[in-house]
Amino acid sequence: MLRLFTLTIILSAPFFMTAQTNSQIKDASTPVTSIEFMEPEFHFGVIEQGEVVQNVFEFTNTGTEPLVISNAKGTCGCTVPEWPREPIAPGASAKMLVQFDSTNKKNMQSKRVVITANTYPVNTYIKIKGEVVPASKTEPTEAPAAQEHVDEATFLLYPNPAQDRLTIDLTSHASTTATLEIYDSLNRQVSKEALSELSAPHQMDISDYRPGSYFISVNLKGKNRITKQFVKL
Repeated sequence: MLRLFTLTIILSAPFFMTAQTNSQIKDASTPVTSIEFMEPEFHFGVIEQGEVVQNVFEFTNTGTEPLVISNAKGTCGCTVPEWPREPIAPGASAKMLVQFDSTNKKNMQSKRVVITANTYPVNTYIKIKGEVVPASKTEPTEAPAAQEHVDEATFLLYPNPAQDRLTIDLTSHASTTATLEIYDSLNRQVSKEALSELSAPHQMDISDYRPGSYFISVNLKGKNRITKQFVKL
């Protein structure tokens, strides 16, 4: 019996080796490139339970072949990524929108998104985290408006990178108001400002900011919070 079992393994070995070799050949024939995120980790600060946060992660194809993202998935159903389906040319940049729904969440939250692409290694990770506090107990004077997602194309930051001044263009939302919060790469809030007039682009003086990456979080009345990144030169 032992001899028969040994003979079966010996006879089967070439098939396993062939399958493994074919897999390696297939992997080796797939053009591989590389991906780099401007900031792979986003801290949304403190939000109330039930808020939905949207962050726009910017990334670049730093390799020599077209970048194809085959999948992106959050670690739970509360974290949903949206990514470009078309190939991204070498040297070109693109954006990935990640939405985090804080419904039924509390305290510190840290959620990871796994990105699968023709890169080595095949998986890249980005993270969204922050603190969720209980919603305000005050009674509203009127029924709250249903929150809507903000189209990231209607929230413009330029120039990016910026040196002395940063322009925030929310003119597509001229009928509402906004609160702007800016956080540095250490998750410290460095600025907070309320805007009551959005019919013209808003200019911010950032000449005193230290060089590095920052997040600007926009809370539009009646809409979900959205965040983008910028670099101070």
